[in-house]
Amino acid sequence: MKRSKSFIFCFFFVLMSLAMVMTFGSGCGSNSMEYCVETGECELAVDVVKVLGGIPMDPNDPFWADSDRFQKKTIELGPQMITNPKWPDPSIKSVKISAVQNESEIALLLEWKDTTLENKIEVSATHTDQAAIMFPLHPGKEVPSITMGSENEIVNIWQWRAIWEASLLTESQGRDRNSRVLTPSNIRRSPVEDLTAAGF
Repeated sequence: MKRSKSFIFCFFFVLMSLAMVMTFGSGCGSNSMEYCVETGECELAVDVVKVLGGIPMDPNDPFWADSDRFQKKTIELGPQMITNPKWPDPSIKSVKISAVQNESEIALLLEWKDTTLENKIEVSATHTDQAAIMFPLHPGKEVPSITMGSENEIVNIWQWRAIWEASLLTESQGRDRNSRVLTPSNIRRSPVEDLTAAGF
């Protein structure tokens, strides 16, 4: 039985002033990020819908199912052959994305089909369900390296992990999975992390 997974990235514009610069592989004829990087033919691929008022954070809200409002873009995913552990045949082949903005925020909905729910640490947190979106902080003609940018290509990354979402309920009860005492400095308030990177 297939599960449909979805979640929403939502940030204030002040945190990500370049959020509208969204370049994805689907903007190329081959639907391949590698092709985009090699040919320089990447282009804006996701339409950002402007709305008035608040943006629903529940991915199941009818707001996101309005076909008259959104034209969901399908992003084809390729294998991970850059670093170990390599993944030549990923189980998730594509992701659908919708984007919306109001006067102060931008939100992106990602949806994909998955056969399993992996939101617990068993061997490594690396293998839990997760997704990320990367933006260039200094957009130019060249697309930043897909490996979290580089020293000369600083990027902003929004990363979601299922384990962070699952742990929010546990943390709200006073302790996390490792039974550490929670303080204001280590309580996670969102399953999405906003970070800046310059390669790995």
